Amino acid sequence: NPGALDEHTTMVNPSSVYGVTKVCGEQLTAVYGRDYHVATSALRICPVYGPGRSTHCIVRSFIEDALAGTVSRVAFGADLPRQYVHVDDVVGAIAAALRAGSHPAGMAINISGGEVLTVGDIAAIVTDLLPTARIEFGHGPDPDDRDVQGPFVLTRAKEILGFDPQVSMRDGIARYIEHLTTHAGEQA
Repeated sequence: NPGALDEHTTMVNPSSVYGVTKVCGEQLTAVYGRDYHVATSALRICPVYGPGRSTHCIVRSFIEDALAGTVSRVAFGADLPRQYVHVDDVVGAIAAALRAGSHPAGMAINISGGEVLTVGDIAAIVTDLLPTARIEFGHGPDPDDRDVQGPFVLTRAKEILGFDPQVSMRDGIARYIEHLTTHAGEQA
């Protein structure tokens, strides 16, 4: 759905195995909570960036390439929209969910950094903070990302969890640069 993703009304229709497993997890959580009278939530967490991430992350790749003096080459176009969330905000959202008490079993709650940026916008932030960064883009959509998503609306996160992201993308990237510079040679 290219429109905003509101937990109340959006029909979730993933087109990848990864997306299907996330939807199945939400449904399993809801049924378990209902059947065993346990308060559950399914946090729909956008892609996470920041210290500790061990899987591929384009934000980390841009930073590491800039620090190493190499060119970042992206196979797709710069206009691909992305919505990330900093690891510190994810920790805050999980803590808020644990404190939230009871709500309908399996309720889906969007968690994001609140900003929708293109990968070109993200590259521009990295280049502004690390002028040595050289990032080149190809053309077209990301061939490895078939699940198209609109902006994640944070209505439930704010109303139920009291969650409001605290780390802007620019501040998060600056923190990540500092972390990767300080911990050069270590894992993420």
